[in-house]
Amino acid sequence: ASASERQIRYKAIAEAAELRYEVEEAEIEAEIAERELFQICEELEQAEIESEEAFYREIREAEELDVLREEAGSWSELEDLQKLASELKVQAASATWREAAAEQALDDGDLWA
Repeated sequence: ASASERQIRYKAIAEAAELRYEVEEAEIEAEIAERELFQICEELEQAEIESEEAFYREIREAEELDVLREEAGSWSELEDLQKLASELKVQAASATWREAAAEQALDDGDLWA
């Protein structure tokens, strides 16, 4: 083989070696990208799980808040009823006192009491 044929062959071998190196480098980069993609998918899945948990937690909290609001309404109604009961006790006591005073006045003969 002539010098120019050997030179062409060496050049072809060098180019093939360079291409193999580039292919290996590309394969390594592809593996790294695949791992990164897998990690991103795991993070996305975890984020979806956390988002779903947060969604259901918010629903539970809203339901609990509704229950508390209903109970607060009930407490408010109960407080109103307790106030009314207290007022009625005061009025009943006052009426009883006035009745007793009127009876005493009748017994004493004092009709203006």
